[in-house]
Amino acid sequence: MNVKIFVFVFFALLLSTTFSQETSRLLGIVTHAETGDSLQDVNVSIAETAFGASSNAKGAYLIDNVPAGMYSLIFASIGFQADTLHDIILTPGQTKRVDARLQPTMLHINTVEIDANRLLKLEPDISRAGTLGIHPQAAESIAGTFNDVNRAIRLLGGVVSSGDYTGAYALRGGSLDQNAVFLDGICIPDPYRMRLLLGGGFGLFNSSTISHAQFYTGHFPGQYGDFLSSVLSIESRNGRRDRFGIGGSIDLLQSHIALEGPLPGKKGAWLISARRSYMDIVAKPYANKQSVLPYMFDLDGKLVYDLSENTQFTYKLLHADEGTRMIAEAEQDIEIEQDARLNLHIVGLESRLSNNTRAFFRAALFDENFDYKLFADKSDPAAASGNYMSKISSLNVHQAFTIALNKRHQLSPGLYAFSETSRLDLETNVVSVNFTRRDVPPDIRFDQNSGHVGAYIDYTAKIVQPLETTIGIRYDYDELIKKDDVSGKLSAAYHISPQMKIHAFWGNVFQYPDAMTIFTRDVPLNFADHPEKLLAECATHYILGVDRQWGYDISTRFELYYKNFSRLLLPRDRVDYLAHNSGHGYAKGFDLVLEKAKGPRGRLSGLLSYSFAKSEYRDNYDKIWIPFNYDRRHGVSAMLDVAILSHWGINAVWRYDTGLPYNEISGYTWHLFDRSRYVKSTWNERRYPDYSRVDVRLSYRSRWKASRLMVYLDFINLFNQQNIYERMYYTLDTENGDGSVTKNFHYATIYTMPFIPSLGLSIWY
Repeated sequence: MNVKIFVFVFFALLLSTTFSQETSRLLGIVTHAETGDSLQDVNVSIAETAFGASSNAKGAYLIDNVPAGMYSLIFASIGFQADTLHDIILTPGQTKRVDARLQPTMLHINTVEIDANRLLKLEPDISRAGTLGIHPQAAESIAGTFNDVNRAIRLLGGVVSSGDYTGAYALRGGSLDQNAVFLDGICIPDPYRMRLLLGGGFGLFNSSTISHAQFYTGHFPGQYGDFLSSVLSIESRNGRRDRFGIGGSIDLLQSHIALEGPLPGKKGAWLISARRSYMDIVAKPYANKQSVLPYMFDLDGKLVYDLSENTQFTYKLLHADEGTRMIAEAEQDIEIEQDARLNLHIVGLESRLSNNTRAFFRAALFDENFDYKLFADKSDPAAASGNYMSKISSLNVHQAFTIALNKRHQLSPGLYAFSETSRLDLETNVVSVNFTRRDVPPDIRFDQNSGHVGAYIDYTAKIVQPLETTIGIRYDYDELIKKDDVSGKLSAAYHISPQMKIHAFWGNVFQYPDAMTIFTRDVPLNFADHPEKLLAECATHYILGVDRQWGYDISTRFELYYKNFSRLLLPRDRVDYLAHNSGHGYAKGFDLVLEKAKGPRGRLSGLLSYSFAKSEYRDNYDKIWIPFNYDRRHGVSAMLDVAILSHWGINAVWRYDTGLPYNEISGYTWHLFDRSRYVKSTWNERRYPDYSRVDVRLSYRSRWKASRLMVYLDFINLFNQQNIYERMYYTLDTENGDGSVTKNFHYATIYTMPFIPSLGLSIWY
């Protein structure tokens, strides 16, 4: 009997232990409290335990094998207020759903919602020297940016604008085409609107459709390793999952409307936005009847669908259309025509394969047609004229993984490939026109089918608690030049304290020539007949910096850099502009950025940046050091935002830059069969006067329930209308009365933006 009792008690204890150890699961969705957007990479942890997870691309998280009991659940993410939910009771075997809605930190009081009241976001958790996060909604509140992220980053140290009319920029000695723009992981070859007419006057992306942006000035993750200067990575926004939303805005230049909402059953979301300029419509009664003032239109949409709890399908559409036809009836009739059309389709799959492994796949189809014509006088065959046509079609594929080996080690491998068909036809006749900062390209015909494949892997490790490092390697093969390269990088960050970090980076990157290289540089390059003779250009970056958080609302970043250029593409002469890899150079300097954000009850925020730089190059044949075209020695940017009343505010921006270099044109000579008719130096030995500009915005913001309103009045370029964009030299023929003609040599100064007042309205529900 005693044996039977013992066996009974033993099995009773065993079964009770087994059932008492039956575990539970926690799952849920984390969303933005104001917009309803899903929040990715939110840390979800159970207080006083080792259990935790992070949310995926659709905001979902899952914590497995949790013992029964009562817990507190903590939700935390950079840029948002941490939220703790108490008294969550789990019974054995239960699967419990707990959702969370996080509020953005440092919001304006009684003002429009933004992701965070900062333009910048310093990266505290991973070793990314030379990396800044950009809040696009904060950029919308800055005077003079026209709600364009490309223009907002000009406030950062080291960024040099190519002019007030353009959204294009250069960085630390590089040229405009050395800065890449990615949308949802896909490189966009031409991310600007009105490229030739206004030099890229507007960014391609509508800021209301942007979730976040990352600006890399040195530390390029493996997937972005083939551009010499910088990468602007933009992630598009998903639509609201909680309810239908509508909003729009109108200002001096354009208007736009956006609609969004959940899919049936809340299995996903959709968003669609349309934007159009309207100056051509408003000014039509007053313009030449044959003229069409510049216009642009774009349609931007995104669909997100949850295939399963851990897998999400996305489809992104971007269509853009622009055009103009302007006729000036003067001493010489001038006619300018420009038409462009772009279509982009991106299909993506993102999946959480396990708690430690994520994968994403994206395929994109890109197609762009561009036509530009300029005639100074159609009746005169010798008059200045230009006829540019380009067509680019490409198919891009990118597969990437993120594998967390454990809490201290992570791998990020990826594969990518694209095929491209490029056709470029440039015809110019500029016997009577030349410019001091750029050359007009010669006649070039480029028609190529090319491809590019590559692979990369990044390994990130927290060696000890305050020290983290990233090692990366990348392989590229380019079909156009039939060459391959291997690049590497090493970065490290040491956290002296929770508020202070020292970071360092070394790495080399390669940039391969393509159709855009031919005519987007200020000095054109002609390699249509011999691309296989070229090499990829190379830049090696050295960066050392310090990030410091001073209390709740003040942060600083100081960064020293040195960039060594090699195998630079330069023209052999200024007649045919045949390209060869005969240049090398350097860029060195430092950037300092100080930012103050509004606290929970604050009324004042601001940003101050200063940069010092020197950048030069030389041809191996000439041995003469020449300043790069965007060698700006000193640059200062300051922004101040003040809430003066409960709903009213003032934002002011001041920018000062020392003058950019240019080539002196000293005369004109006539050669019947030679294009080089102007006597022009090639050493960039002169400099324009210093640049300064002040923009001010007066705004009124209000919220009522789920809607928000902003009305603003911008005063753009208040004080200085003499900033020089370019000097153009030209000749005019004067008849002498005896049948002979005298050529008179003149120049005209093209100034940047005049004083412009602009009224705008934005309303969202």
